[in-house]
Amino acid sequence: MKKIRLFSYFKYIRVQIAAYYLVASIIIISIMGMVLYYSLTNVMRDDALENTKYALEESGGSIELYVEKLKAISQIMASNKDVIAYLQFQDESLRQSAQELLINVMETDKNLLTGILVSKTGNVLSTDASLDMSISSDMMREPWYIDVMEKGSMPVLTSARRQVFSMDKSQWVISIGREITDDQGNHMGLLILDFSYAVIERFLQNLNLGNEGFAFILTDNGELVYHDDMSYFETSSQSSELVSIQKMPSGYDRGTGKLTHQVDISGTGWCLGGGSSLDHLAVARRQLLEAIALVAILLTGIAIGSGYLIATRISGPIRQLEEAMNRFSEGSLDVASIPNS
Repeated sequence: MKKIRLFSYFKYIRVQIAAYYLVASIIIISIMGMVLYYSLTNVMRDDALENTKYALEESGGSIELYVEKLKAISQIMASNKDVIAYLQFQDESLRQSAQELLINVMETDKNLLTGILVSKTGNVLSTDASLDMSISSDMMREPWYIDVMEKGSMPVLTSARRQVFSMDKSQWVISIGREITDDQGNHMGLLILDFSYAVIERFLQNLNLGNEGFAFILTDNGELVYHDDMSYFETSSQSSELVSIQKMPSGYDRGTGKLTHQVDISGTGWCLGGGSSLDHLAVARRQLLEAIALVAILLTGIAIGSGYLIATRISGPIRQLEEAMNRFSEGSLDVASIPNS
């Protein structure tokens, strides 16, 4: 009688069981790896965004405090009785007192470059002998004078009191103007304090926004105040890009591949914006991917071994049954070895 060769069939089943187990394990490992990768990536991206926000808000806060300090100084000077009397009467003795006050103010802060008093009749008192300003007997007809009055004490980027704005950054200053009035509120003149543009650069130079990251400052009117790349001051299309970024919500922008955030600097009419290039995050993601791949390889190896053992345990009793059936077909009545489970 022909022997029953069931085991050859069930041996194939064992391979199938092992293969199915391996495939299922690989799928589960892959899904878990992807979920882990994207979850941790999102956590790291959120953390990077928080760091970007903190860095920009800290720098913006530093600029705000500095401007507020100068505003307070200008307010004290604008309310000084000698200054008001000088602008009102143009007395020489009062001029000397106002001059000394300007000099003392300049000495309190090495970043202050120029202090200027301008009366409404065109008399100028300045700590800068090379001053170049448009002056007339009726300053209310001078556009720059009216502009300073309208801006109040808001800081303005200018070119060191030159008639024509220069692209030489070393000539740039930030000006804070203050209207001076008498006790009845009548306009007497203006006080203007110029501080070095380098102050703004120092507050922003330590921002860690990645190799291709950038920071910028725009006014409420979209005028550029700060960018490390001078070409943005020369090309309107590039400055328009910054206006678009300024209007973006904080977060990850897929178009630029950067984390963006904006901070309004109170009391200045400025908005500090920045884009982080995520260089450190790219390195961390690559390391994370390598770690997940290594773990996946190890788990796959474990799955192969455990799958083979499980398939063997399942097919072992079937092999014993096949052997018992073959002995029975040969006429042997010894069934002691027939598996009972």
